[in-house]
Amino acid sequence: GGAACLLLYAALAARRAASPGALPAQAHATNSRAAALGACLAFTWLNPAVYLDTVVLQGTVAHSQHQPWAFAAGAGAASVIWFMALGYGARLLTPVLSPARAWRRLDLLVALVMCVTAARVLAGG
Repeated sequence: GGAACLLLYAALAARRAASPGALPAQAHATNSRAAALGACLAFTWLNPAVYLDTVVLQGTVAHSQHQPWAFAAGAGAASVIWFMALGYGARLLTPVLSPARAWRRLDLLVALVMCVTAARVLAGG
């Protein structure tokens, strides 16, 4: 199921990349706050990496530490800082990502990464 989802996402990105009139993502964005919130929640809660990273990986490592709550708090703070840096850093990339050609290249990269990831999921590694 996970590989199928990745391949579907890859196909959608490849289709966008192949479109001669592909526009930046802002042109396709809806102004609906509910749609944005729904997409955010779906990418968060339907993403298996959320559970693997936060519950399994961080929980296991935190449990082996002398002060597991301090480790967990530090990992949470690092996560908040990382995602804030991504959000605010995106503003710096606006001139680079404004042409439609840049979005086609980015979509090609996304399609490639999703296909490789799906292949790794199917191979069991």
